[in-house]
Amino acid sequence: PDGSPAPYAWYNPGWVGANQNIQLALNDWSPANLPLHGHFHMWDDNDSTWSFAQDTATTGGYNTEVMPVGSLTDGHQYGWTANATDGQLTSPDTSWCYFRVDKTPPTVSVTSTDFPPSGTPNPTPAKYASDTGTFTIQGNDPAPGAGLNASGLACFKVSTSSTPVTGWHCGDQGTVTADGTGKAAYSYIPGLWGTNTLYVQGQDNAGNYSQPTVYNFYAPWKPGSLPVFGDLTGDNKPDILLPDTNGNLRLVNTVNEPALSSRVVGKGAASPTGTWSNVQITHRGSLLAGKAVDDLIAHPAGDPQLYLYTNEGHGTFDTRTSFYKSGSAVNTAVTCLNIDGATIPCPADFGTDWSNATQVLAVGTPAGENVSQVNGTNVLTKTSILAVINHQLWLFAPGTINARLLKSTDTQVSGANWDNYDLIGPGPANGDKQPTLWARDRVNKTIHAYPITMGTDGVTPNFKALADPTTGTITGTGTGALSFDPATYPVVSSSGDLNGDGIADLWAQTKDGNVLVWPGTADSSGKVNGFGTVNNLGALQTPAGSYPLAGNANDLTGLNNGTTKGDLTYAAVSLGGSTAPTGTTNAAVFNSSTAFDANTRSTWGEVDSNLQVNTQQSFTVTAWAREDQSTDGVVVSQDGASTSNFMIWPGTFQAGVTTWTFGMSTSDSGWSYDHTNPASGGNSLQNAAARVQLGAWTKLTASYDATTGQMALYVNGALAATGLHTSTMAPTGHLVVGRYLNGGQANNPWRGAVANVSVLPGATVPGSTAGPMVSNVSTSKCVDEAGGSSTSGTAVQIWDCNGSGAQQWTANANGTITLPNGLCLDATNSGTGNGTPIQAATCWGDAQSNKAQQFIPRADGSVFNTGSGRCLADPSSDITNGRQLILWDCYGSPDQRWTLTPNNA
Repeated sequence: PDGSPAPYAWYNPGWVGANQNIQLALNDWSPANLPLHGHFHMWDDNDSTWSFAQDTATTGGYNTEVMPVGSLTDGHQYGWTANATDGQLTSPDTSWCYFRVDKTPPTVSVTSTDFPPSGTPNPTPAKYASDTGTFTIQGNDPAPGAGLNASGLACFKVSTSSTPVTGWHCGDQGTVTADGTGKAAYSYIPGLWGTNTLYVQGQDNAGNYSQPTVYNFYAPWKPGSLPVFGDLTGDNKPDILLPDTNGNLRLVNTVNEPALSSRVVGKGAASPTGTWSNVQITHRGSLLAGKAVDDLIAHPAGDPQLYLYTNEGHGTFDTRTSFYKSGSAVNTAVTCLNIDGATIPCPADFGTDWSNATQVLAVGTPAGENVSQVNGTNVLTKTSILAVINHQLWLFAPGTINARLLKSTDTQVSGANWDNYDLIGPGPANGDKQPTLWARDRVNKTIHAYPITMGTDGVTPNFKALADPTTGTITGTGTGALSFDPATYPVVSSSGDLNGDGIADLWAQTKDGNVLVWPGTADSSGKVNGFGTVNNLGALQTPAGSYPLAGNANDLTGLNNGTTKGDLTYAAVSLGGSTAPTGTTNAAVFNSSTAFDANTRSTWGEVDSNLQVNTQQSFTVTAWAREDQSTDGVVVSQDGASTSNFMIWPGTFQAGVTTWTFGMSTSDSGWSYDHTNPASGGNSLQNAAARVQLGAWTKLTASYDATTGQMALYVNGALAATGLHTSTMAPTGHLVVGRYLNGGQANNPWRGAVANVSVLPGATVPGSTAGPMVSNVSTSKCVDEAGGSSTSGTAVQIWDCNGSGAQQWTANANGTITLPNGLCLDATNSGTGNGTPIQAATCWGDAQSNKAQQFIPRADGSVFNTGSGRCLADPSSDITNGRQLILWDCYGSPDQRWTLTPNNA
């Protein structure tokens, strides 16, 4: 009105991501300082029927006008203009501005020729644990439909932590930029021999995060050049021998993960009992001269003889020889010596056979282990045998000729009681070439070391350090992560130096089959004085059933072949992904064209196996699945009489978000299922981890722990959802792929593809932790036992994170969460109501009966108490030091969420 310039408007274009309430903004001003209001006009380039026009309220002469337009359609492009008016004069429209909406998260896969994914045989590795490997990360940012828009991959975040995060941006530490094809190269030195894991997330240009993708790979140890004690295959690297769940003897080497280990072969390799389960086996060198590899010594409990399996040089055991304490096949008298070498009467119950030997160990060469040349060939010195016989420890030296494998003089090196000690042969572990005996105290869960030294004559070995098994405790063992409880680790042993650093290492097998290695640490003299961080080599598990579905329904174990029914074909598909072998393989494609119609049920595709999963025991089911047509259908299930015992399917339980779900039935009638929940409090990150993506191959792993009742669902290797199931049903039917059973009728056919379905005994324990539990209210605050007391009943509180033992919590397979002092997280007085205070108390009872001490870390970050159905909570988000924690209804709020440290075990 006063002739001054018209108002001025500007815009800021760009991509808009998911979960944003979009607002348009206009800066306007009037030189005459007259009141203004803005006018916004927006249209949808992908939908001509949609438009938006609205004015703001009249405001002052210099303003920022904001107009919310709500949540727009994924993949669409929007244009908009704006102007401003004072009621008399109106500014020109701004130039046309555009932005696009991308709400669809990207997908990510990882490949590497340097370090192939777990499950890929790698007999001639190109790279070793100490080498730099290149990992190719490939992202795909799919458009939500034909003709619609996607923002494209921006970058990737790579981490060795299993905890996925949001809030990171391209350019942050650990991120790599994607090229124009959505690809990036990442360089990494594994460092650790064994199974390694990289966790990868992608971010597109709209800010959407992908599901966390897990890449598991095996990094082999670089071999040496001379023969080594412990080597069974001739590759100059120590090996581990263990029986699998089917009683086969498996050779775990340093090239491939345990799951890919070969069975010991050779016509003489059959166990004396027909199975290697419950047969004690040992190897370190040989009782024979001129050997460059270990032979195998075996003893079934109560058997009167020992058995020597001769190694032909590459892990093939073709000849078996049995012998008595005399070292020969003739059961003749022996001479007994004391620790000083003097002849003593043999104890009345000592005998001449091995029936009363409870442990047998090939300990190595007591006078010092060496490699020498015989006729131009490098060979090892002979081993001796230590055995526990009628509680006492005896030494058996090798014979001088092959016909007599042992000398007929047997030495009592300790008259103490060794019944509660597991003998371990690490080889040299005292800074010299003489072997050391280690032992696991089964009561105190400690590791002990007893060095074999040289006597004053410089020739005769001295065994006096072995006299008392209670001595020689290795510092740090028996507590926390170095507590070697037989219930957790049924087998603890050593094969010497497993990682090539010249220091003997300790290994163990968990009750669930995982093979773990603790690298030895040593002082300046080379004496082992402790153990480092555990390294998980992987699981030595034999599937109960395995169905590749590459062309038929056959079971790889050969025990439970299935049949193919209905509209199902086998077609070449690309699995890709992070944990399956990449490339093209065949998969079962189900009912891709037939609509859901109960009247034509006979056309539905399904695979019926003859495998019955015992749903009253712990089990794990894995499958690769691709949903093609809609978020419906069931991937895999097991029939009951009327309904399915369990199933895996895409379910919609929260705000219209469809997530992968694992359910177990509580009744064989109607819909009565306990199922996993990705986030009881609506955690968007966990929803993203479990979210179903059409057309994308996804690895699903469903696990049930019968001890704790915990259900867990892993999506592409990341823990995505958890649940609780305590009312079990006896199995009555068989495993089925492609649908589930409801009211005795088949329902919900799968419309997509499935490959590599396997069932494993035992649970995959989720949420396992060994370290601090950090508050999500403040990352500087931790769950703490007041004063670090060892007194039962001490309050559990919020306190500044300080790394002390009072803040080192371990989530155990039995459902308890413990401190290094042995106390358990506990609901005071077994309370179950809101406000029940939390304490650290003496662990008592088993996990099923003592619900007050059963706390399960869940996928959404909460810690769930199964006895009360409530969660560990920080009252009112009060982070004042000393505030005692309580039980409260689970809401998923920050005061009930804790960041737990992953446990490599």
